[in-house]
Amino acid sequence: MLLELERVVAGYGRGGNILNGVDLVVDKGELVCLIGPNGAGKSTVLRAVSGLIPTRTGSIRLEGREIGSLSPQALLRLGISHVAQGRTVFPGMTVRENVLMGGYTIRDPKLLRQRLAFVEELFPIVVERAHDLAGNLSGGQQQLVEMARALMLAPKVLLLDEPSLGLEPRLSDLVFQKVRELCQAGVAVLMVEQNARRGLMHAHRGYVLELGRVRLEGPGPSLLDNPEVKRLYLGESGGS
Repeated sequence: MLLELERVVAGYGRGGNILNGVDLVVDKGELVCLIGPNGAGKSTVLRAVSGLIPTRTGSIRLEGREIGSLSPQALLRLGISHVAQGRTVFPGMTVRENVLMGGYTIRDPKLLRQRLAFVEELFPIVVERAHDLAGNLSGGQQQLVEMARALMLAPKVLLLDEPSLGLEPRLSDLVFQKVRELCQAGVAVLMVEQNARRGLMHAHRGYVLELGRVRLEGPGPSLLDNPEVKRLYLGESGGS
């Protein structure tokens, strides 16, 4: 497996544990979706993987290498990019400037041009709105720019926190389309998604978190048919 979490325990500062022994795996080209109630630890999983909070016990491995104690900068160099919840563009900079910020550590001009060409092909908005201020874009358009920026370092794993939050259906469709294209290009995507039905519909595998533990797991579409998931997260009775 590309990314593996084994019995991961983590929390914030001197507070109690938020994650209480999380196990999950993500392979190359897979879309894995985390769902669960507020406070279940979904976003905390992403922060632990990207090094924003330290693990207290357990193991996080990338291609078999232990990475749980590494800094966010080191993890970025190893191929883990994190698009956090909420809009994080630099509003006073242009779209192209925002995207190029994602490749600020690339010293080879040729490689930088190649990476920019890749994200421009995947995200046409980077070309169409190149000289517009990112702060003038809609929420969905900003989300696409953030994803494009995160891809400038050619990550092996892309962490997405609530990518469809607050988006109108058309732009939400576009974001999920781009996520699928990323997976087809070989990028592994670990995603937290508030729209459980939508996330599981597209996911190769899903995990249901509750109180910092994995309660259920399985192929995304099969979890959609799970009576417990229907009752707790999809608002259905689960009956026939």
